[in-house]
Parts: sequence; C-alpha cells; structure tokens
Amino acid sequence: MFVVLLAGSVIAQKTKPRNYVLLLDLSDRLLVPGQAQQDQALILDVFARFEQAVRRNLIINSSDCFRVVLAPQAGTSYRADEVMADLYLDMVGSIATKRQRLDTFRKGLPGRLKQLYQQAATGKSRSTDFRGCDIWQYFNEQLPTDLLPTHENVLVVLTDGYFDFEQNVHVKQRGNRATDSHRLMAQLRGAPDWKQQIRQPQVGLLPVPKRFAAVSVWVAELHPKVDHLDELDLLKAIWTKWLGEMGMTSVSCLERSALPKTLSAFRQIR
Repeated sequence: MFVVLLAGSVIAQKTKPRNYVLLLDLSDRLLVPGQAQQDQALILDVFARFEQAVRRNLIINSSDCFRVVLAPQAGTSYRADEVMADLYLDMVGSIATKRQRLDTFRKGLPGRLKQLYQQAATGKSRSTDFRGCDIWQYFNEQLPTDLLPTHENVLVVLTDGYFDFEQNVHVKQRGNRATDSHRLMAQLRGAPDWKQQIRQPQVGLLPVPKRFAAVSVWVAELHPKVDHLDELDLLKAIWTKWLGEMGMTSVSCLERSALPKTLSAFRQIR
C-alpha cells in the first residue's frame, strides 16, 4: 500500500491487484525423480504469495486472481478444462463469501494438485509414454484471455525449458524459425559463437504474433537433458529472446535445484 499527500491530508491507495497464472508442462519432465513433488511445492508457495496479496488488499477489497493452467497436450486421461476450472480462484464477487472461498480453495489445493500429477504420470515410465506439451500454442491461443489489463500479471511457467514434440507434423515453421526447439538447440550446441548467433533475427523460436508487455514472467525449473557445457545458458537465452520478442521484458529464468534453493530464488522475485 502507498499514500498520496493532498492538501496536507493522507489518502491511502489500494495496491494494484495481482493476477497469478501458473502454466504447467506435464510432459516427460515428470520422470525426473521428485519433480512432481517439487512442482506442487512451488505452486503452493506461489499461492501463499497470492494469499498475501489478497490480505494486503483487505480481502473485502481484493480482486486478486490465481489460476493454474495446463499447456495443451494430447492423450491425457483427464479433461483439461475441468481441471483448470477447479484450480481457479477469482476474489471478485460477494464480500460475504470471499473469506469462505479463499479458505476452501486453500484447503483443497494440495489434494487437487496431487491428484492431477498422479493422473499425468500414471502408467508412464519412459519419455515415449508422454505426449509433448505445446507451450507455444498456449501463448498463442489462451494466454491473451488469462492476462488481465487491470491487474499486475505474473506468469509462472513450470517446465524443463524444451519445446519438443514426438511428431514433426505438430510443428509450425516459418523460414529458419519454428515452434519446437529441437533443431534450434542442435544448431546452437555446435556453434562456438552461439551467443552471437542467437542475436540474429533469423535465429530463435518462432515468436507468437502477439504482444504481452504488462506481465512479469518466471520460468522454472530449466533442466538440461543433454550433457553439453552451455546447455543451461542456451535454454535461458532462447527463452529470454522468445519472450522479449513478444514484449515481455521482465523475465526470470531459474534452473532446477534443490527445493529450498529454488524456493529461496522464487521469493526474491518481485
């Protein structure tokens, strides 16, 4: 909260409401031991930050929003729209029910997340058991309606950082740029001057033809699949350029690490 001085008086101004959007990549990254549990802990930590924002705005005045969304993925055993409906809380509405809705959502969130991650991984023990998650498609089709122009928007992307698909027919390409990262990563890994190459306009992921200026983006937890010296830096550079080309300049890319370290890094992001 901040104050404005007017003719010797102090008038309190309500903090701008927050809109937290958490995008989940439920692909073969879930095969990494402990990844599902780590994801859930990070989501709950972000929810705790959301709840702080709600209480800072005095619950009755709050119009803060929290939503967990799923990157499009074929072949799931659950209905994504139903899952996302159960993982969405909008504090706009009746003052009489706000506290009850907040408390009910908080109590039910851990169980709903646990069920979702169990469903996403059941019967899957190899990368080929998973279908790719289309983060590019989410940014192109769903993100514009998940962001709120009246709010301070925070987008948290839980992913290993790769844009990979099991079939190339799912990939959209324009010139040297595409919606997957497989060929791009292979090209840059073999180039000693990759930092210069990634700055070239013809190099990078295909940008979504939309602008998202008023949003802060946290990408976590980047996790190299290839034993290459610069793999993590490559992932960070590709994400930073791709998001920047869509107008997102407030970007934080975090690597996968022990949960306490990741939580500490999360809490330093504003």
